[in-house]
Amino acid sequence: MTSLLLATFNLMPDGEPGGEVLVPALAERGIDARWVQWDDEGVDWSGADLVAVRATWDYHRRLPDFLAWAQRVEAGSRLLNGAAAFAWNADKAYLLELAGAVATVPTVLLDDRSLVAGLSDALARWGSVVVKPRTGAGGNGVVVVESLRDERLEGLAAGPWVAQPLVTSVRTRGELSVYVFDGQAVSQVDKRPGGDEIRV
Repeated sequence: MTSLLLATFNLMPDGEPGGEVLVPALAERGIDARWVQWDDEGVDWSGADLVAVRATWDYHRRLPDFLAWAQRVEAGSRLLNGAAAFAWNADKAYLLELAGAVATVPTVLLDDRSLVAGLSDALARWGSVVVKPRTGAGGNGVVVVESLRDERLEGLAAGPWVAQPLVTSVRTRGELSVYVFDGQAVSQVDKRPGGDEIRV
């Protein structure tokens, strides 16, 4: 039987909501899986055939630790997707790379030196601008502003950031996530925001 460790974090020791059905479903397919916290030093990652990152929702607050952990795990076991993919995906600057190959929302990178000028340019171009940390998860630190004098900028999370035009359909229709494996679309999730929210 293949052994699989499902990485999570301390606020979700049993995995993400619905995660309780994953372990029995995998067992039916001959996979012995269990949830473990990614930063638990007592876990023998090399003892597993596979390690899957599933619910490590504190990674953005502890990014250097998380990426170092991923490299250690990968050195001794098969880490699905791999440490390099996690490092690339953790910084939203990857959107600029993707823009050359697929349709993306226009994105501007901002740091402490370029924040005022860059945000001023973005506001002039787009009107309503979404500002979010370059490394973040779950919509934490995301603000929508329409002016440099917007009070929401006072509580802006630590940078660096990305700025993007507000895609108004996110508020009305939400967004669609499509899961592709081996070039085949296998599933989709329709994400709907609540009220005037943009986080889905």
